[in-house]
Amino acid sequence: MLKPETRLEWAFVGITAAQAIIIISLQTTRAILVEYLDWVNPVVYQVPVSYVTPVASAVSIISFGFQAVLSVHSCRIKNKIQVWTQCILNICFSISIGMYLYWYGISIGMEYFQVKGATERVSREEDMYKTPFADNSMPYWDIAGPMSITCIAVSSACRVCMCALAYYLHMEFCWSLYEHISPDLKMTSRHVK
Repeated sequence: MLKPETRLEWAFVGITAAQAIIIISLQTTRAILVEYLDWVNPVVYQVPVSYVTPVASAVSIISFGFQAVLSVHSCRIKNKIQVWTQCILNICFSISIGMYLYWYGISIGMEYFQVKGATERVSREEDMYKTPFADNSMPYWDIAGPMSITCIAVSSACRVCMCALAYYLHMEFCWSLYEHISPDLKMTSRHVK
């Protein structure tokens, strides 16, 4: 069956699903990406800095959507390693929201600041015909900045909950594997720890 069986599994899948829904909705619907596309003029795509915000949003959307699907699979097959890998993935995805690494400039900075810097550059610059890259009457960063911070906070809170649940799921999955194999107490105590 493709649904979780125990309350711990439901909690684990529920946290990852809620995290994915919240972050994807913040990244797309009238918050970051849609507001950005309304804010910029079509001439902005002449410069590479215009792609920073859409790519950062796409990475977040794909990664947290993938993690929600992966959590259902890891609970379905009761795989301890996959549950812990899920926690490591969540930590990495949380870092990817908070950090943006690019090799061309050999610098590491917060994605928040990268997107903010790209936004400032897009709002100041114009093309060779003096057409501005963005509609400066719209306060884009005043809307997108707090939403980006909210994404980081949601991801961090879910990371803590997922790691706590992973410990209990580890215990539950260990017992579910060995409960039908041996009734020996030594075997049980060895695999339940």
